[in-house]
Amino acid sequence: MTQSTMTDKTTIGIDLGDKKSHICVLSGDGEVLERAEVPTTMAAMRRRFEQGESLRIAIEAGGQSC
Repeated sequence: MTQSTMTDKTTIGIDLGDKKSHICVLSGDGEVLERAEVPTTMAAMRRRFEQGESLRIAIEAGGQSC
């Protein structure tokens, strides 16, 4: 999926983990557009999201995510 397919109705969920984080991208009507894993580093997150427009992101984080 390219960044250009995301709209203002797109929602991105991120489950932060110690080493890897899981990403799920949903369309405005709840269809799963993408599932991915990225390393849980600032550099990896920046690479993944820096080209996108404004996004709605929900983050799930537990005690070990910090």
